[in-house]
Amino acid sequence: MRIAYCVEGEGPPLLLSHNPYAFSLSHLVPALDKAIHRIGRGRKLIRFDLRGTGLSQAVEDVSPTVLVRDVEAIVAALNLERFILFGVAFGGPRAIEYAARHPDFVEGLVLYDTFPRFTDAFPLQVSQALPLLCRGNWKLATRTFADAGVRRQDELEGLRWAEMIEQSLSGEMMARLIESHTPLDVTGLLPRIECPTLVCHSRNDGMYPFTFGQKMAEIIPNARLVPLVGDPAGPFSNTDLAVRALETAMQAVDAIFPPLTTVPGAGGCEPAELTPREIDVLVLIAAGRTSSQIAKELSLSVRTVGRHITNLYNRIGAGSRAEATAYAFRYGIAKK
Repeated sequence: MRIAYCVEGEGPPLLLSHNPYAFSLSHLVPALDKAIHRIGRGRKLIRFDLRGTGLSQAVEDVSPTVLVRDVEAIVAALNLERFILFGVAFGGPRAIEYAARHPDFVEGLVLYDTFPRFTDAFPLQVSQALPLLCRGNWKLATRTFADAGVRRQDELEGLRWAEMIEQSLSGEMMARLIESHTPLDVTGLLPRIECPTLVCHSRNDGMYPFTFGQKMAEIIPNARLVPLVGDPAGPFSNTDLAVRALETAMQAVDAIFPPLTTVPGAGGCEPAELTPREIDVLVLIAAGRTSSQIAKELSLSVRTVGRHITNLYNRIGAGSRAEATAYAFRYGIAKK
Protein backbone atom coordinates (compact mmCIF):
# COMPACT_ATOMS: atom_id res chain seq x y z
CA MET A 1 0.00 0.00 0.00
CA ARG A 2 1.55 3.30 -1.12
CA ILE A 3 0.46 6.67 0.26
CA ALA A 4 1.56 9.91 -1.40
CA TYR A 5 2.47 12.82 0.85
CA CYS A 6 4.03 16.26 0.50
CA VAL A 7 6.19 18.27 2.93
CA GLU A 8 6.54 22.04 2.45
CA GLY A 9 8.23 24.75 4.50
CA GLU A 10 10.17 24.82 7.76
CA GLY A 11 9.05 25.05 11.37
CA PRO A 12 6.90 23.01 13.76
CA PRO A 13 5.17 20.21 11.83
CA LEU A 14 1.51 20.62 10.94
CA LEU A 15 -0.29 17.61 9.43
CA LEU A 16 -3.37 18.45 7.35
CA SER A 17 -6.20 15.92 7.12
CA HIS A 18 -8.62 17.14 4.45
CA ASN A 19 -11.36 16.15 2.01
CA PRO A 20 -10.83 13.48 -0.65
CA TYR A 21 -8.97 15.51 -3.26
CA ALA A 22 -5.38 15.38 -4.53
CA PHE A 23 -2.96 17.82 -2.90
CA SER A 24 -1.20 18.13 -6.26
CA LEU A 25 -4.40 19.57 -7.77
CA SER A 26 -5.19 22.23 -5.16
CA HIS A 27 -3.88 24.86 -7.60
CA LEU A 28 -7.07 24.33 -9.63
CA VAL A 29 -8.93 26.17 -6.84
CA PRO A 30 -6.90 29.34 -6.14
CA ALA A 31 -8.84 30.22 -2.96
CA LEU A 32 -8.14 26.77 -1.54
CA ASP A 33 -4.48 26.86 -2.53
CA LYS A 34 -4.02 30.29 -0.99
CA ALA A 35 -5.76 29.23 2.21
CA ILE A 36 -3.63 26.10 2.57
CA HIS A 37 -0.41 28.04 2.21
CA ARG A 38 -1.61 30.57 4.77
CA ILE A 39 -2.15 27.69 7.17
CA GLY A 40 1.36 26.42 6.52
CA ARG A 41 3.18 29.74 6.81
CA GLY A 42 5.97 29.44 9.40
CA ARG A 43 5.38 25.72 9.71
CA LYS A 44 6.38 22.44 8.13
CA LEU A 45 3.13 21.67 6.30
CA ILE A 46 2.40 17.99 5.59
CA ARG A 47 -0.38 16.97 3.21
CA PHE A 48 -1.29 13.56 1.87
CA ASP A 49 -3.67 11.86 -0.57
CA LEU A 50 -6.16 9.38 0.83
CA ARG A 51 -5.76 5.88 -0.53
CA GLY A 52 -7.59 5.77 -3.82
CA THR A 53 -7.20 9.50 -4.46
CA GLY A 54 -4.56 11.56 -6.24
CA LEU A 55 -1.18 9.87 -6.29
CA SER A 56 -1.96 7.29 -3.61
CA GLN A 57 -2.63 3.68 -4.47
CA ALA A 58 -6.22 2.51 -4.98
CA VAL A 59 -7.22 -0.52 -2.91
CA GLU A 60 -10.45 -2.23 -1.92
CA ASP A 61 -10.52 -1.25 1.76
CA VAL A 62 -11.14 2.48 2.36
CA SER A 63 -12.80 2.17 5.77
CA PRO A 64 -12.22 4.82 8.47
CA THR A 65 -10.04 2.39 10.42
CA VAL A 66 -7.50 1.88 7.64
CA LEU A 67 -7.44 5.59 6.80
CA VAL A 68 -6.31 6.27 10.38
CA ARG A 69 -3.62 3.61 9.92
CA ASP A 70 -2.44 5.51 6.86
CA VAL A 71 -1.96 8.60 9.03
CA GLU A 72 0.06 6.44 11.43
CA ALA A 73 2.21 5.30 8.51
CA ILE A 74 2.91 8.87 7.40
CA VAL A 75 3.86 9.91 10.95
CA ALA A 76 6.24 6.93 11.12
CA ALA A 77 7.72 7.59 7.67
CA LEU A 78 8.52 11.21 8.59
CA ASN A 79 9.69 10.24 12.09
CA LEU A 80 7.38 12.83 13.61
CA GLU A 81 7.39 12.98 17.38
CA ARG A 82 5.10 15.92 18.17
CA PHE A 83 2.95 17.84 15.72
CA ILE A 84 -0.24 19.84 15.29
CA LEU A 85 -3.05 17.94 13.56
CA PHE A 86 -5.45 19.99 11.43
CA GLY A 87 -8.69 18.22 10.48
CA VAL A 88 -10.94 19.84 7.84
CA ALA A 89 -14.46 18.70 6.88
CA PHE A 90 -14.34 15.02 5.81
CA GLY A 91 -10.84 14.77 7.31
CA GLY A 92 -12.04 15.90 10.75
CA PRO A 93 -13.29 12.55 12.11
CA ARG A 94 -10.00 10.97 11.07
CA ALA A 95 -8.09 13.66 12.97
CA ILE A 96 -10.32 13.16 16.02
CA GLU A 97 -9.69 9.41 16.10
CA TYR A 98 -5.95 9.77 15.61
CA ALA A 99 -5.66 12.41 18.36
CA ALA A 100 -7.68 10.32 20.79
CA ARG A 101 -5.67 7.16 20.14
CA HIS A 102 -2.20 8.79 19.98
CA PRO A 103 -2.07 11.50 22.66
CA ASP A 104 1.74 11.34 22.91
CA PHE A 105 2.14 12.49 19.30
CA VAL A 106 -0.45 15.26 18.95
CA GLU A 107 0.70 18.54 20.46
CA GLY A 108 -2.48 20.36 19.44
CA LEU A 109 -5.62 19.67 17.41
CA VAL A 110 -7.52 22.03 15.12
CA LEU A 111 -10.96 20.97 13.88
CA TYR A 112 -12.21 23.15 11.02
CA ASP A 113 -15.82 23.00 9.78
CA THR A 114 -16.18 19.31 10.49
CA PHE A 115 -18.37 16.78 12.29
CA PRO A 116 -18.07 13.71 14.57
CA ARG A 117 -20.86 11.56 13.10
CA PHE A 118 -21.23 10.98 9.37
CA THR A 119 -25.03 10.67 9.29
CA ASP A 120 -25.39 14.05 11.02
CA ALA A 121 -23.62 15.69 8.08
CA PHE A 122 -25.05 13.32 5.45
CA PRO A 123 -28.45 11.89 6.49
CA LEU A 124 -29.05 8.25 5.63
CA GLN A 125 -31.20 9.01 2.58
CA VAL A 126 -28.42 11.23 1.19
CA SER A 127 -25.60 8.80 1.97
CA GLN A 128 -27.56 6.04 0.19
CA ALA A 129 -28.32 8.14 -2.89
CA LEU A 130 -24.88 9.71 -3.41
CA PRO A 131 -23.04 6.43 -4.20
CA LEU A 132 -25.59 5.65 -6.92
CA LEU A 133 -25.04 9.08 -8.46
CA CYS A 134 -21.23 8.76 -8.20
CA ARG A 135 -21.26 5.42 -10.01
CA GLY A 136 -23.86 6.48 -12.57
CA ASN A 137 -22.61 9.94 -13.55
CA TRP A 138 -19.40 11.05 -11.87
CA LYS A 139 -19.29 14.46 -13.58
CA LEU A 140 -22.82 15.25 -12.44
CA ALA A 141 -21.97 14.02 -8.94
CA THR A 142 -19.02 16.40 -8.65
CA ARG A 143 -21.25 19.28 -9.74
CA THR A 144 -23.76 18.22 -7.09
CA PHE A 145 -21.08 18.33 -4.39
CA ALA A 146 -20.13 21.81 -5.59
CA ASP A 147 -23.78 22.93 -5.62
CA ALA A 148 -24.16 21.79 -2.02
CA GLY A 149 -21.22 23.94 -0.99
CA VAL A 150 -19.46 26.66 -2.90
CA ARG A 151 -21.23 26.82 -6.26
CA ARG A 152 -24.35 28.47 -4.91
CA GLN A 153 -22.13 31.37 -3.80
CA ASP A 154 -19.74 31.50 -6.75
CA GLU A 155 -20.50 29.70 -10.00
CA LEU A 156 -16.91 29.72 -11.32
CA GLU A 157 -15.39 28.70 -8.00
CA GLY A 158 -17.87 25.84 -7.72
CA LEU A 159 -16.90 24.57 -11.16
CA ARG A 160 -13.22 24.69 -10.14
CA TRP A 161 -13.95 22.58 -7.07
CA ALA A 162 -15.93 20.13 -9.21
CA GLU A 163 -13.05 19.82 -11.68
CA MET A 164 -10.52 19.22 -8.90
CA ILE A 165 -12.64 16.50 -7.29
CA GLU A 166 -13.36 14.87 -10.66
CA GLN A 167 -9.64 14.63 -11.44
CA SER A 168 -8.66 13.51 -7.94
CA LEU A 169 -10.55 10.21 -7.77
CA SER A 170 -13.07 8.05 -9.58
CA GLY A 171 -16.80 7.91 -9.00
CA GLU A 172 -16.42 4.33 -7.81
CA MET A 173 -13.85 5.32 -5.22
CA MET A 174 -15.99 8.18 -3.91
CA ALA A 175 -18.98 5.83 -3.69
CA ARG A 176 -16.94 3.36 -1.63
CA LEU A 177 -15.68 6.12 0.65
CA ILE A 178 -19.24 7.28 1.34
CA GLU A 179 -20.54 3.75 1.90
CA SER A 180 -17.70 2.77 4.24
CA HIS A 181 -18.07 6.00 6.27
CA THR A 182 -21.85 5.92 6.71
CA PRO A 183 -21.61 4.08 10.09
CA LEU A 184 -18.80 6.42 11.26
CA ASP A 185 -19.29 8.01 14.68
CA VAL A 186 -16.32 9.27 16.71
CA THR A 187 -18.41 11.17 19.28
CA GLY A 188 -17.34 8.70 21.96
CA LEU A 189 -13.69 9.56 21.34
CA LEU A 190 -14.10 13.32 21.92
CA PRO A 191 -13.75 13.11 25.74
CA ARG A 192 -10.48 11.17 25.27
CA ILE A 193 -8.69 13.98 23.44
CA GLU A 194 -6.01 15.27 25.82
CA CYS A 195 -4.28 18.01 23.81
CA PRO A 196 -5.38 21.66 23.54
CA THR A 197 -8.00 21.83 20.80
CA LEU A 198 -9.39 24.63 18.67
CA VAL A 199 -12.79 24.07 17.11
CA CYS A 200 -13.06 26.58 14.22
CA HIS A 201 -16.52 26.59 12.68
CA SER A 202 -18.36 28.91 10.30
CA ARG A 203 -21.55 30.32 11.78
CA ASN A 204 -23.21 30.17 8.35
CA ASP A 205 -21.88 26.83 7.12
CA GLY A 206 -24.52 25.35 4.82
CA MET A 207 -23.24 21.78 4.92
CA TYR A 208 -22.04 21.38 8.51
CA PRO A 209 -24.18 23.50 10.87
CA PHE A 210 -22.51 25.61 13.56
CA THR A 211 -24.11 23.39 16.21
CA PHE A 212 -21.65 20.64 15.19
CA GLY A 213 -18.75 22.82 16.30
CA GLN A 214 -20.50 23.88 19.50
CA LYS A 215 -21.16 20.28 20.47
CA MET A 216 -17.57 19.17 19.87
CA ALA A 217 -16.18 22.12 21.82
CA GLU A 218 -18.43 21.25 24.76
CA ILE A 219 -17.37 17.59 24.86
CA ILE A 220 -13.61 17.87 24.25
CA PRO A 221 -12.02 18.55 27.67
CA ASN A 222 -9.52 21.24 26.68
CA ALA A 223 -11.25 22.84 23.70
CA ARG A 224 -11.86 26.41 22.60
CA LEU A 225 -14.56 27.36 20.09
CA VAL A 226 -13.57 29.89 17.40
CA PRO A 227 -16.69 31.07 15.53
CA LEU A 228 -16.00 32.21 11.96
CA VAL A 229 -18.26 34.82 10.41
CA GLY A 230 -18.56 35.18 6.65
CA ASP A 231 -19.19 32.95 3.69
CA PRO A 232 -22.08 30.47 4.17
CA ALA A 233 -20.22 28.06 1.91
CA GLY A 234 -17.15 27.88 4.14
CA PRO A 235 -13.78 29.61 4.29
CA PHE A 236 -12.31 28.19 1.08
CA SER A 237 -14.94 29.31 -1.43
CA ASN A 238 -13.93 32.96 -1.77
CA THR A 239 -10.34 34.19 -1.74
CA ASP A 240 -10.88 37.34 0.33
CA LEU A 241 -13.21 35.69 2.80
CA ALA A 242 -10.89 32.69 3.00
CA VAL A 243 -7.98 34.91 3.96
CA ARG A 244 -9.99 36.77 6.60
CA ALA A 245 -11.44 33.60 8.09
CA LEU A 246 -8.05 31.92 8.21
CA GLU A 247 -6.43 34.95 9.79
CA THR A 248 -9.02 34.77 12.56
CA ALA A 249 -8.54 31.06 13.02
CA MET A 250 -4.74 31.06 12.84
CA GLN A 251 -4.46 33.95 15.30
CA ALA A 252 -6.26 31.71 17.75
CA VAL A 253 -4.06 28.77 16.74
CA ASP A 254 -0.87 30.78 17.26
CA ALA A 255 -2.06 31.91 20.69
CA ILE A 256 -2.04 28.27 21.81
CA PHE A 257 0.48 26.72 19.41
CA PRO A 258 3.03 29.44 18.53
CA PRO A 259 4.87 28.90 15.22
CA LEU A 260 8.62 28.73 15.03
CA THR A 261 10.16 32.14 15.70
CA THR A 262 13.69 33.42 15.83
CA VAL A 263 14.70 34.41 19.36
CA PRO A 264 17.74 36.39 20.50
CA GLY A 265 20.69 34.09 20.14
CA ALA A 266 19.00 31.60 17.81
CA GLY A 267 21.55 31.11 15.07
CA GLY A 268 23.51 34.15 16.28
CA CYS A 269 26.64 34.64 18.34
CA GLU A 270 25.07 34.11 21.74
CA PRO A 271 23.08 31.03 22.76
CA ALA A 272 19.47 31.37 23.83
CA GLU A 273 18.68 31.13 27.53
CA LEU A 274 17.54 27.60 28.31
CA THR A 275 16.13 26.09 31.47
CA PRO A 276 18.17 23.32 33.16
CA ARG A 277 15.61 20.75 32.01
CA GLU A 278 15.75 22.00 28.40
CA ILE A 279 19.54 21.67 28.52
CA ASP A 280 19.17 18.09 29.78
CA VAL A 281 16.82 17.30 26.91
CA LEU A 282 19.06 19.00 24.34
CA VAL A 283 22.12 17.06 25.50
CA LEU A 284 20.23 13.77 25.14
CA ILE A 285 18.89 14.78 21.70
CA ALA A 286 22.46 15.48 20.61
CA ALA A 287 23.42 12.04 21.95
CA GLY A 288 20.90 10.46 19.60
CA ARG A 289 18.31 9.48 22.18
CA THR A 290 14.68 9.04 21.18
CA SER A 291 11.86 10.71 23.09
CA SER A 292 11.09 7.43 24.86
CA GLN A 293 14.71 7.03 25.91
CA ILE A 294 14.87 10.65 27.11
CA ALA A 295 11.69 10.13 29.14
CA LYS A 296 13.16 7.04 30.77
CA GLU A 297 16.51 8.69 31.60
CA LEU A 298 14.92 11.83 33.04
CA SER A 299 11.99 10.03 34.73
CA LEU A 300 9.44 11.98 32.71
CA SER A 301 6.46 11.01 30.58
CA VAL A 302 6.88 10.96 26.81
CA ARG A 303 4.25 13.68 26.60
CA THR A 304 6.22 15.93 28.96
CA VAL A 305 9.40 15.32 26.99
CA GLY A 306 7.51 16.30 23.83
CA ARG A 307 6.52 19.62 25.37
CA HIS A 308 10.11 20.28 26.44
CA ILE A 309 11.30 19.55 22.91
CA THR A 310 8.68 21.89 21.39
CA ASN A 311 9.66 24.70 23.78
CA LEU A 312 13.34 24.00 23.18
CA TYR A 313 12.97 24.17 19.39
CA ASN A 314 11.13 27.48 19.68
CA ARG A 315 13.85 28.96 21.91
CA ILE A 316 16.79 27.96 19.73
CA GLY A 317 15.15 28.36 16.33
CA ALA A 318 15.43 24.67 15.38
CA GLY A 319 13.03 22.80 13.16
CA SER A 320 14.44 19.29 13.54
CA ARG A 321 16.62 17.05 15.69
CA ALA A 322 19.52 17.59 13.33
CA GLU A 323 19.30 21.37 13.74
CA ALA A 324 18.99 21.04 17.52
CA THR A 325 22.05 18.76 17.59
CA ALA A 326 24.06 21.19 15.48
CA TYR A 327 23.06 23.99 17.86
CA ALA A 328 24.18 21.96 20.89
CA PHE A 329 27.60 21.29 19.31
CA ARG A 330 28.01 24.88 18.08
CA TYR A 331 27.59 26.35 21.57
CA GLY A 332 29.38 23.60 23.46
CA ILE A 333 26.25 22.38 25.22
CA ALA A 334 27.09 18.88 24.01
CA LYS A 335 30.31 17.31 22.81
CA LYS A 336 30.73 15.31 19.61
